[in-house]
Amino acid sequence: MARPLPRTHIAHSDYAMLMGINPINFEGCSVDGLFQEVSGCDSVWPRFAWQSSGNASREDLAIQLDDAERTIGRYSLGFNVAPEWVELDMPYPGNRSGQTLMRDIHNLYRTISLQQGKVIAGGRRAVYSLGAFPVTYTDDDGDGFPERATIDLANEYDWREIRIYHKGTDANPEWEIKPINRINKTTHELHLDSWLFVDPDLTSAFPKDKTPIVDISNGANLVAEVDAYLEYNDVNSPSCQFIWNSDGSTQDGYLDIVDYEAGVVRPIPATFENGVSCTITPVSFCGSNGLGSSEPDRIKLWFYAGNISQDYLAGYTYDPLAKDIAESIRLLATARLDRDLCGCSNIIALGQDLRKDMSLVSPQGNFLAVADAIQECPFGTRRGEWLAWNRMKTYTDKHVSVAVI
Repeated sequence: MARPLPRTHIAHSDYAMLMGINPINFEGCSVDGLFQEVSGCDSVWPRFAWQSSGNASREDLAIQLDDAERTIGRYSLGFNVAPEWVELDMPYPGNRSGQTLMRDIHNLYRTISLQQGKVIAGGRRAVYSLGAFPVTYTDDDGDGFPERATIDLANEYDWREIRIYHKGTDANPEWEIKPINRINKTTHELHLDSWLFVDPDLTSAFPKDKTPIVDISNGANLVAEVDAYLEYNDVNSPSCQFIWNSDGSTQDGYLDIVDYEAGVVRPIPATFENGVSCTITPVSFCGSNGLGSSEPDRIKLWFYAGNISQDYLAGYTYDPLAKDIAESIRLLATARLDRDLCGCSNIIALGQDLRKDMSLVSPQGNFLAVADAIQECPFGTRRGEWLAWNRMKTYTDKHVSVAVI
């Protein structure tokens, strides 16, 4: 039975493009007569590490991409590399001298630092099903291979909320099909690369004597239908919850964002009527609130946070991940792979160069002359790690200066 690859903000196929890897071979596929079909892993990527002992698999890569995004984002820049929903459970800030119940010296509800920046809004992930849609495959350049996949949604929706998933996966983010190349606002069609629609049951199949290679010139190996959803930030559900450990009582609330860049919020108790929260008013205005005479011990928070590229905000791209951050993710993830990349000799050499540790001793046993900047790199001393750090340390001095890896 097929299982998904770890979800990452950078599309796995975009990594292949950045590295110069044939995207069809990267997906474990071949096209008869157009792209080379081989019996080993010289070009076609295996799905799992155990399918090829000498080469990196797509699962290996997905794990490293996810790790690189966390390292570069929350632990280096101080914010997620792209927007995502976060849930935190933390102690409620204690009372200080002269403060009243749950209030600060200005008689406002106390603020909390989320320990990450680029907070967009309080809220939780929500999805709305648009239904199942057929996928049409077309050959745009007349070479006999249908490289374009088209999905007709029939109606107009907010393009920022549209998500495509493999059928029957219940909007699990790990089964999302991306990136979307184009959204036609007149015909309401989505255009994507056809090799992203390979039947996952085929690419995840257990091999016999070699890595299975899927021939996608055979249309039966591509999925016929997908599920479309709208994914959005639900602001009509509580975005925080105050918790009293003594009796297990709770009180819902919402977040007032005090500082979006620094990630400082003010949790405010509120009641919710018909799924809509009260506005920023004293809690007594909302009616019965359940607050006791003691302060809460803990608080849960739900919010949407992360960096958004200016190209995405302007509508030039459908990917909120900034290109310079994507490049750093590519460099760092490649540097940390344990095995060689699959592909031609140039691609293998590129991967080996990025994995080279620039602080190792020479064959003669003498230490190489290594600059202090390399030794002090918090990502590590491999070439790709150092290159990624040099890109990110100029991205925002405010956050990188306090990086902890």
